[in-house]
Amino acid sequence: MGDAPKSTLPGVQILSQAFRSKDLGEPLTRVGFLFVAYIMTHVAVSDVYSFPIFTSLPLTAMNLGAYAFAFALIVLALVSKAELRPKAYLILIAAAYAVILNFLPVVVFQPFYRIDSLSYTHYSAVLLLQGRNPYAESMIPSLTAFGVPPDAWSPLEAGGLFGTSPYPPLAFLVYVPILALGATDVRVVYLAFHLAGLGILYARAPPPFRGIAPIGLVMTLELVQYTPWGVPDILWVVPALLMATDLGRPARAGLWYGIACAFKQTPWLLAPFLLLWYWHRRPTGTRQAPLAFGGVAAGVFLLVNGPFLVWNPSAWAAAMFAPLTTLQAPTGLGLSTLAGYGYVFVSRDFFVAAEVGLLAILILGYHFHFERLEFTFWIFPALVLFVSYRMLQSYVVYWAPFLLIALWTWWYRSHANSDA
Repeated sequence: MGDAPKSTLPGVQILSQAFRSKDLGEPLTRVGFLFVAYIMTHVAVSDVYSFPIFTSLPLTAMNLGAYAFAFALIVLALVSKAELRPKAYLILIAAAYAVILNFLPVVVFQPFYRIDSLSYTHYSAVLLLQGRNPYAESMIPSLTAFGVPPDAWSPLEAGGLFGTSPYPPLAFLVYVPILALGATDVRVVYLAFHLAGLGILYARAPPPFRGIAPIGLVMTLELVQYTPWGVPDILWVVPALLMATDLGRPARAGLWYGIACAFKQTPWLLAPFLLLWYWHRRPTGTRQAPLAFGGVAAGVFLLVNGPFLVWNPSAWAAAMFAPLTTLQAPTGLGLSTLAGYGYVFVSRDFFVAAEVGLLAILILGYHFHFERLEFTFWIFPALVLFVSYRMLQSYVVYWAPFLLIALWTWWYRSHANSDA
């Protein structure tokens, strides 16, 4: 009995009542204030340790401003007799501030590209503007052209470098407008997409959850840092967020999903689970929902990819399936580290079989236990990629905003059922 909570304490009563309430807006907003405040301080100190920002007065002012903003949010989060839910927009502003706070020092102090995927996609867009097929050209010249450090190149198992364009067309088509206008650095596209993603999360979240929704895209330092690095995932995440918040409209959701799949292969892994979701949930009241969603998604994907498929079918196919067929050296995290560091001796085929096997198990489990697992499928691609031959942190962190969407969907669904 000594460890039993003291329900008579005022603080315990307030928290207990708040989290039993169906309207979590106020406590969640206060938690959001605290979380985003400390994210800002984390980004600020990371900038100090990574770049000589104090040699620039504007960057110094932004850094000090981040601490001032963070302290103000912390104080606000703890103020009594005030309703903070109407001020949830401050969390959106703070999240955007954190993203820009990290972006500017990278662009100022690193005029080169940090990773090869960014140089490959930029070079692909340049080739396209010259009338050349990016899928039929080597990307190796882009490494020196954009100053990519050698430690960020992608080696092959047998030696040499992976040097072909590995992504669907929108990954480089998105740069064409600004390159045609004379831009020489495409990282601003990533900033624009990141800020758009924050806005989508805030605007499409149910009002009680707006205080935590933007946190989905600043939840870890990697999510903030990957934007100026040019990690391509933020490009598919934005249309996928529109899809995730439009699932009740199969055709519109299919449009957004087709666009997301035309940016990168990662969201392809969602396809079987989305089709099963539509099969079981039937948001339109008929079994036609999977056809509407899948048909529109496939149509959009083919519309974007069709010209390149016709231009050079074999080169296009090699790019689309490069993650499975290219013999790149194992890298990153995940199960393959056991082989990479010599703890086990297994062939690459073992990891391909592990991916396929786990994917099959998850599909069957999701189908037969749909009522229990309905909202879990957003993390399934990360689980599958964790057992792959190459597993990067970006394969995990970019699912964070979708997990928040799943949480608020579960909350409203479970309470709607309890009220019925």
